[in-house]
Amino acid sequence: MEEQFRKIRSLSSAMGSMERSMRNPKPQGFEKNIIKINPIVFQRLDEMAVKQKWKEIVGPTFAESAKSIVITNKILYVTVRSASIKHELIMNKSVIVERINNELHQFLVKDMIVS
Repeated sequence: MEEQFRKIRSLSSAMGSMERSMRNPKPQGFEKNIIKINPIVFQRLDEMAVKQKWKEIVGPTFAESAKSIVITNKILYVTVRSASIKHELIMNKSVIVERINNELHQFLVKDMIVS
């Protein structure tokens, strides 16, 4: 019985050390060559993904009238040429935001501002 307890203790300590190493993985041999990527790079990649899907999400008429599409802090800023298209985009803002997030399978946009 005592031997089983020792095995269980050694197994649990091994699991604990493995769990700690998984939480804080340290690459071996690459300590000096770690590359840090600016978060703006990821933001621009998300922006490009939205621009690629924009025509599918809003349709060709609305897509062609958009002058610029920018994402900053999960807010999508869209500049359009026409006041009537601006009004339509504002009225369908929640649907568009939901479609963007569903289409890209990520929570990229929480709000949309149209100007």
